[in-house]
Amino acid sequence: HQVREVTMMPVEELMQYLSSPGNFFSGTTNEFEDLKQKIIGGYNVQPVMVAIGKNGRAKVVKGDDLILVAKDIGLKELPTVFSLQLQV
Repeated sequence: HQVREVTMMPVEELMQYLSSPGNFFSGTTNEFEDLKQKIIGGYNVQPVMVAIGKNGRAKVVKGDDLILVAKDIGLKELPTVFSLQLQV
C-alpha cells in the first residue's frame, strides 16, 4: 500500500525544482493557452509530483508545464505530492 498525501505548495517555491532546462513549456503555444483556459475554467488539475532524494535534492518529476502555466496566470499554490527516492 502506498500513502499519497497531497499538500498545497507555493508556485514560486515549486519553480526552483523544475526539471525542464530553461523552464520552457514542453508543448506548443496553443497547448499552453489551452491548459491556461482549462485551469481558469476550473479544471481539476492532477497534483505536481516532487521527488526528494536521499541526498536532499528535490526535482519535479511530473507537472513542470502545470507550474509554468500556474505562474503565468498568477496562481499562488498548486496541489503537490512528495515522494522519497534514493537519488534525484
